[in-house]
Amino acid sequence: MTLTSAEAAEALDIEATGLRGLVHRGRLAPIRSGAKPLTFWAKDVYDLQVERRTKAEVAWQEALWAEYDRVLAGHG
Repeated sequence: MTLTSAEAAEALDIEATGLRGLVHRGRLAPIRSGAKPLTFWAKDVYDLQVERRTKAEVAWQEALWAEYDRVLAGHG
């Protein structure tokens, strides 16, 4: 699955200029460099989302998965 620049920026919760900065710094690679418009692999955008999580987001997600595991084990 591919994402447009606008979709990638929205997924990362940044403006278009921020997305261009990520591309310029090599943090996110477009499918074809120099293409207009740029497109990105959704997996690459997702991986960058995960990498950019705050400590609070990581803690919330870990707590959520711990609760999920507890329920699956029959303790909920």
